[in-house]
Amino acid sequence: MLAPSAFLASAASAFQLQQSILPDSISSLEDGSLESFEALWASPSNSAKPAAEVQHIQKSWDGLVAANHRAFFLARAVSDVDFFCSGLSNLRYHKVH
Repeated sequence: MLAPSAFLASAASAFQLQQSILPDSISSLEDGSLESFEALWASPSNSAKPAAEVQHIQKSWDGLVAANHRAFFLARAVSDVDFFCSGLSNLRYHKVH
């Protein structure tokens, strides 16, 4: 099974092509798997979907999950020693534009 972020990025990449080649009777149907994967992704990310213009990039989906996990651990650091000893001070998170 693909990671939810990989599936969602792939689906976003193929969406316009699918719409252009499939007949209207099929292209107008909802994709239940897309909704399932969005729900699966939403739980650990605790955020809205990436902006439409970057949904085809897997890193844009993964970055939101990583940012949420980083914030979770940093919020639970009891002291600066916990923060620096945990290695979280060395993590680099690049915001996806």
